[in-house]
Amino acid sequence: MQATLPLPGPVVMPMPTGSLEAYIQTVNRFPILSADEERALALRYRDHEDLEAARGLVLSHLRLVVALARGYLEGAAGVPETHWAAGVDEAIACLRTVLRPGDCILLKGSRAVGLEAVAEALTSVPA
Repeated sequence: MQATLPLPGPVVMPMPTGSLEAYIQTVNRFPILSADEERALALRYRDHEDLEAARGLVLSHLRLVVALARGYLEGAAGVPETHWAAGVDEAIACLRTVLRPGDCILLKGSRAVGLEAVAEALTSVPA
């Protein structure tokens, strides 16, 4: 059983364009909830629309999000090289330096990131 500590007030999260390691360190400070703690928060949110309970649930699950993201970052079996970019401009610059004819590229990110701009930039890379 893992001990959990309450969060001391509001927690400021690093922005997505900041250091990935700083974000991971922040996420790792959030407590892992026991099943009973998770159930209690879920019921508080459901029954009383308690946004602090919802916040606690979301923050406690960010470790799982990081674990999944690391899996993507490390690449699937057989993928020889992966790159992480903090933003669209960084992704475009990276791709322009590493892209070679015949390369297969998987772009993964939320819609809000604007990956369409990266895809458009790829069409301008000479084959």
